[in-house]
Amino acid sequence: MKVEEARAGGSRTLLGRPSLTREEWEVARKADAQDLNHLLEAGGEVETYVVPIWSNGDVERCLAELRGFDDARVYVALAPAEGQDEALAAIAASEWAGAALLNKGAEETAQFLYACAGLEIPVYVEGIDRALVLKGLALALGEDLSPREIESVLRGESHAEPDEHSLDQAREMLGIRR
Repeated sequence: MKVEEARAGGSRTLLGRPSLTREEWEVARKADAQDLNHLLEAGGEVETYVVPIWSNGDVERCLAELRGFDDARVYVALAPAEGQDEALAAIAASEWAGAALLNKGAEETAQFLYACAGLEIPVYVEGIDRALVLKGLALALGEDLSPREIESVLRGESHAEPDEHSLDQAREMLGIRR
């Protein structure tokens, strides 16, 4: 649900406003902060705040500016451009933010899970069956699957089963409570 549409008692996962420039980013974060504050004042709760960044090259600065949103778990959705590996490394180095992927196909999701498993950073994935994402991430962690093998899991074509330790680790990275 978009931040500006959030209502008390509604979804606890909110999507921040997108932006294409540094100036739009600043305006969007200010508007998101105002809407989130109104929601909290009305008795609402925010568990997850997913923020699309405007530039992968500016991820460290964007992360620093998102520290004020730490009432919720913050996930950064990368810009669809070059520098995604470096941006994921910066998110991992922050030790508090996670990475998000929104409404992508199995191939792109598999590549994303592969990279996040290698960095062991929290992830938020929307658009693919959550059980298959859990299984794919757990197998990536425990079996060191390639992106192509993870894609097979996401398509429901793999019958491999992850071990319990890898499942627990994947649940933690996905923020799934038992």
